[in-house]
Amino acid sequence: MKDVLNYEKYQQLQLTEKGTKMALNVIRKHRLWESLLFKLFDLSLHDIHLEAELLEHQTSNLLAEKISAYLGHPKFDPHGDPIPNANGEITTEDTSVSLSEAKEGRNYIISRLMSDDKEFFDFCAQNQIRYRNELKVLKQFMSNKMTQISIGTNTMVLNEDFTKIIYVEEN
Repeated sequence: MKDVLNYEKYQQLQLTEKGTKMALNVIRKHRLWESLLFKLFDLSLHDIHLEAELLEHQTSNLLAEKISAYLGHPKFDPHGDPIPNANGEITTEDTSVSLSEAKEGRNYIISRLMSDDKEFFDFCAQNQIRYRNELKVLKQFMSNKMTQISIGTNTMVLNEDFTKIIYVEEN
């Protein structure tokens, strides 16, 4: 255990370099499964997460590489989370901001949906809130902590619970 975890009594646990690499390998497999399940079966974002949880620890490095190649070596999963490469490295730079911090009147692309809540993902699916979809921030209601957006022909107001877990990049 010492080769994957640094432990000092009353101190925060720290992964060693080997432990970090092992964790990133599991994350890679999880996110590749999410990408494959989403592509092949069009499962909901919530369902792909649950299924990937079951599959990630049973997946060999060989199968993970085959899945990655089949998908074209994606850099992000359907939630917008980065997929580590086979060397356990995340090769992308995150330049996104939460929707609650986005500027009024500007166009954005949804870059990440950071949740595992079924109700949140159901709402997103019903309202075209998907990774890589475009939206416009119409108004930030700062005192009420709400954001008015338009996606396609839909206009809606989202509360801070949602706008803090939806990440966007300026378009």
